[in-house]
Amino acid sequence: MISIALLILYLAFYILYNTSRKAIKNVVFGFETWTYKNNKKAKLLGITLLFASCILLGLSFGIGAGILHFCVTLMTLGSLVVILTPVKIIKPRSILILFLLVLYTEFFIL
Repeated sequence: MISIALLILYLAFYILYNTSRKAIKNVVFGFETWTYKNNKKAKLLGITLLFASCILLGLSFGIGAGILHFCVTLMTLGSLVVILTPVKIIKPRSILILFLLVLYTEFFIL
């Protein structure tokens, strides 16, 4: 459940990043053009996904630790998105591989 919350958090920040006017417009995942055209709906979707991720982390770790984990992860993923998206290092395949690796670690090792 933690890895799913982290993926939701990444997608939420990425959607909100693409709604910014200052962001460099790159089409990586395919839904970026929708975020450019439907700015208000994309912001609402991004904020909803942020809250969903915070709730999932709160259910996983408890309220206090979940909110702290949410804030730290949001800062970490946010800086990675801001730094790596203009350089075009973030690809759907790398996100999928990383997600599956973390999901495997969460369910089978821990």
